[in-house]
Order: sequence, then C-alpha cells, then structure tokens
Amino acid sequence: MRLSALVSGMVTALVASAALALPGTVASASPVPADGAVASGALGQGNVESTTVPFDRKGYWPLESAPGGASPNIQSSGTSPGQPLRLRGAAHLYHPADVFDDSALTDSGHLTLNGTTDWADTDNPVLSGATSYTLGVRVRPNLLDPTRSQTVLSVPGQYKDRVAIRYEGTTQKWQLSVTTADSPTAETVTITADEQFPSADGSGQHLAVVYNAVTQELRFHVDGSQWTAPGVTVSGNAPLPSTGGLQVGRSAQGGGSEYLAGAIDEVRAYAQAVDAITLSRMSALTGDPSL
Repeated sequence: MRLSALVSGMVTALVASAALALPGTVASASPVPADGAVASGALGQGNVESTTVPFDRKGYWPLESAPGGASPNIQSSGTSPGQPLRLRGAAHLYHPADVFDDSALTDSGHLTLNGTTDWADTDNPVLSGATSYTLGVRVRPNLLDPTRSQTVLSVPGQYKDRVAIRYEGTTQKWQLSVTTADSPTAETVTITADEQFPSADGSGQHLAVVYNAVTQELRFHVDGSQWTAPGVTVSGNAPLPSTGGLQVGRSAQGGGSEYLAGAIDEVRAYAQAVDAITLSRMSALTGDPSL
C-alpha cells in the first residue's frame, strides 16, 4: 500500500502500510499501540439499547430509527441520553419494505442524503481536549463525480475542519485531512487511500480515522487497509477543540459545503485510539453495540 502525503511531499511505499514523514521526523512502519484498553462486551449483535462498554466511547449511532427527526445515540452520558444525530434538510432513514428492496448498508436501516441540502449533526462537540480519538463510519456514495468532492464526516473548527473524511473528486479517492491547529494558517495533514478506490455498490465501505496522542500517529483505514502518518503534533496534542457538533454528510465550512449524495451508517466516536481488531469488528455488516 502507499500513502500520499501533502504535508511533506514524501511518499514511502511499504508492504504492509505506508508512512508520512512530517518535517523533522523519520518515517517508520512500527506497530501502532492503542493508548487505552480495548475490549468488547457481551451483548448480542443488533441490540440497539443503551449499554456500557469497557472503553471510552463517546457516541454510537446505528441509524436504525429517528423519532422526531433525531437518531438516538446508544452511548449515554452519565444518567442522561447521549447526543442524538439530528437529521437536517430532507435527510431520512431508509428501511427496505420487503425482501425485494435493496438492503440497508447494515442491519435494517441507514441514513440517506441527497447531496445538496441534507446532512445530520450533533448539537455540541462529541470529542474535545488533549486526547486520542477514533471516528468510524460506513458509506456508499451514489455517484463518484470527478468534478465534485463530498465530505462523509467532519469536525468543524473556526477556520477549517479539524478533521474531515472525504471523497476527493479530482483524484476520485478517499482522503483524510487533519489541521494541526484552529487558525487560518494551520498546516493540514492529508492522507490519501491510494489503493482502496471508493465504491458506489453494495454495502459501501468502512472508513475510520485513528489518532494516538501518545505516539502522535495518525491512521486512516479503508476496509481494513491502513495508511499511516507518524510524528503528527496537533495543537500540542489537543487535536479536537471543535467549534460545533459532529457533521455527518457535509463540511460545515462556509455555512455548509461538500454535501454527500449517498448512504451513511454505523457512525462511531471514541476518545481513544482503538486497535485493528476492534476496527475490523466495527466494519462488520451487523451493528455491535458492545464495541
């Protein structure tokens, strides 16, 4: 696999993964430790009730229902429900009516977005502070348009998106962008998934970003393949002081841009760097609330 890195302009091809060397750092392909214990619970797959998990999950939205236009967050916040994803514009959940309809991306439902006015978001930031983090999502774009980029998940800052998982139209590839600080001149770390091309078919693809604040390593995963950027110091290891809620299906910049046309499912957020085994379990086509 290979990593395309726009920060350093250096591309290093490796057999198992690729590494981006930022200025003053040396590229490496050493194993990536999670900076916290990762385990799985005992609930059966498909259970969508609020549950306690043995690691620092901040949000899990299986997108199976949306009462009152808000899709529930399985992860509670103390004794209160977690922040829901609020469906905006004409965003709605798709459920096949019978066995002859197309299946949902996972389980029995997914979020459908029109690419112009639809998105979903939380009212407040989901991740913040000096912490590692993981964001995961399953997505299937309707059309891979070379003239139009589309954002799958983003964490807004005042000047730029702090984190954005997106389809880059000019390259027609999945891309991860992370800004190193919330300022107009902040450097952007960009990782392109060179050998896992976006798919508009079937159950789509599972995408995830993992940032380890201890090792300062940024990872981008597409269907189990990994691209790595080591030595990423993001605002003094405080990567996500967000100015707004988690954005699903768009960037919040400019009042809203890069709207996604397609289907989204299984949105997850953790305040820790999860390991490859857990990411593999997340990518299953049956939702697992024990993760």
